[in-house]
Amino acid sequence: MKEQLRVDIMGAMARGYCSDKNAHKQLDADLIEAMFSEVLPVFEKAIEEKDTLLESAVEVMKQARDLIESLDLEPVDVVELDIDGWLKELEEKEYGLDKEQS
Repeated sequence: MKEQLRVDIMGAMARGYCSDKNAHKQLDADLIEAMFSEVLPVFEKAIEEKDTLLESAVEVMKQARDLIESLDLEPVDVVELDIDGWLKELEEKEYGLDKEQS
């Protein structure tokens, strides 16, 4: 995944040379590589923060499910929440960029 991210970001940077404002400039591959090295940690931090938020949301949903199940209420008193379904759906979906598997 990290290699695809590298290709995508560096490609976007190179395409910046195609804009009307920059068309007269000569592409500098070393500069693009250096800019990517600066941008990558920003992306990695954003991915890590997203993962942390998602993990927190999942934990809150699990706690809510456990609390609802611990209440001795008639079924009509509780709004039916498919928390287990939501958790399964979260596990099956990809959200944005995945961290590279080590």
